[in-house]
Amino acid sequence: MCTPTVPATAAEALAMLESALGFLAAQDVTDMPAQAVADRLRILERTDAIEAAVRARLLQVFDAQDGHLGVGAGGENRGVRLANTLFACRTGPLSAHLFACRTFCHPL
Repeated sequence: MCTPTVPATAAEALAMLESALGFLAAQDVTDMPAQAVADRLRILERTDAIEAAVRARLLQVFDAQDGHLGVGAGGENRGVRLANTLFACRTGPLSAHLFACRTFCHPL
């Protein structure tokens, strides 16, 4: 196993995160043993909790700085402005996350 690279900047860390998740998403896991799948799911749940904490901090700063005003998504309702700013369409990141949660909780 190689030594993980430590990012020098937040932008570099986010690029590495996106790359790592893309790698995992592209893998064929159909023949993976259940224990290996469970291990990955546990790790993803831990990292999801960390990501939620980071997202909360960023959203707090975004809201405190009225960031929605600087990106052209005006309006009176902060929730609507934020949704318009970050999730421009129904196929954006939020809907993908909600779909994954719905699929997990209510399998076909």
